[in-house]
Amino acid sequence: MNKKKYIYSILLNVIILLSTIIIVYNGVTSGAGKGQVGIYLSGIAYFIPYTVDSNVLCALASLVMIVFSIRCLMNKKSTIPKWATTFKLAGATSLSLTLIVVTIFLGPIQVLQGKSYFNMFAGEMIFFHLLNPLIAAYSIMFIEKENKFDKKDHVIAIIPTIIYAIVYTTMVVILKRWIDFYYFTFGGRYYLLPIVYISVLSIVYFTTKLFIKKHNKK
Repeated sequence: MNKKKYIYSILLNVIILLSTIIIVYNGVTSGAGKGQVGIYLSGIAYFIPYTVDSNVLCALASLVMIVFSIRCLMNKKSTIPKWATTFKLAGATSLSLTLIVVTIFLGPIQVLQGKSYFNMFAGEMIFFHLLNPLIAAYSIMFIEKENKFDKKDHVIAIIPTIIYAIVYTTMVVILKRWIDFYYFTFGGRYYLLPIVYISVLSIVYFTTKLFIKKHNKK
């Protein structure tokens, strides 16, 4: 990465980091905003939805990238470690799923409920559901190209989604402590969950594959 790309990386990651800090603070203290899944959640429960967790994950990765990018600007001999770039890939991958689920699944559900499709992008959610995913995807594919990815990185990037799927299934189906706020069971049809998860993981797999292909391309 050259000096210009380090600066671009810092600017893009600052947007993700600051927007996440502000929105999460508002959510924890005042409850989820308009257009957010789990609109009645606040306090520690605010972190239940994947939307929040994926943005927080990517914000942490962005913070790491900011620190190392600044170090590289100050010391020409410094480089961004491979693990930091892989961390950012995992964050970008998780956010991509948030964007895709909102646009092709939750948005249409809003319409079926007699609401506006664009409710999902109202207020602060323009960042969580659209801008942050796009910024993260752009930065990992075209800016933060100091390290090459391999198959191991592909697996690591998918792990956060797999973990959340396990937690979601446990809390919704087994313990019944969460409502199915993502409508993945289509009104209690738990037998549909395997189909939903296969679809979700396929989306994550191929999205990550695209990110890696673009990232590794000279």
